[in-house]
Amino acid sequence: MTRPRLVVVLGGAVVTIATASLTALMLHSGGVKPSDSSTANRPSVMIPIAPLRAELPGGTLAAVAEMVLRYYDVPKVHPVIAWQKASLGSVGGFLPPISYQCSIVGVMSHLCSIDCRACDLLPTDVRSMVEVLHRYAAISHELVGQGTPGLLLKPRLGGLSSEEILGEINRERPIVILLKAPKAPRFALVVGYRDSNPLSLVINDPSDGDDARQGPKEETPNLQIVVTRASIEHSWIGTIRILE
Repeated sequence: MTRPRLVVVLGGAVVTIATASLTALMLHSGGVKPSDSSTANRPSVMIPIAPLRAELPGGTLAAVAEMVLRYYDVPKVHPVIAWQKASLGSVGGFLPPISYQCSIVGVMSHLCSIDCRACDLLPTDVRSMVEVLHRYAAISHELVGQGTPGLLLKPRLGGLSSEEILGEINRERPIVILLKAPKAPRFALVVGYRDSNPLSLVINDPSDGDDARQGPKEETPNLQIVVTRASIEHSWIGTIRILE
């Protein structure tokens, strides 16, 4: 699997760093003793994952899942193909175009409709996100024959410590987080940090505006925000670490 390199900002200069995969070390143990290179503080680190807006109201699960699945090279699967294969053993016919987020909803909702907006929203909880990432990656690999056949995920309640965050981002592993919000919980993706005191996190926040932030919905919301870890500590209710 080919993934983007880490982007590290050192005193205003941008440096790219290629790091070896630690997948083998992660198996069975669920973790690995941090090495000096993976946990060393850097002034600023960004995993190059473009932020995406949720296409459906309250659809932050599908938006964050798309960011994660694309990062790990999981091809998009048309839900019609997935369910024809599952029920008939073959596929055929005209397939209308569909977005990645709609494909996630369609595949996970047993093809309730060609139009994903007619489907029930996927539950916004950690268990549902784990199921989406596992199943979609497996179905995509079976049907397309590309990408990872599965992701090794480690869910937990609550947030991560500053040291854990640094370790994950320095290993090129984005962090799925679940946050409390005024109307309903929402998912977001930690893709970097700024090494200041206190630690600041770079977060891709796909909320449509109504779910994530107080005040009126913005026409062009800021989909990537920088917040201190302390500022979200009490609203950070769930985490999924992606060990590959």
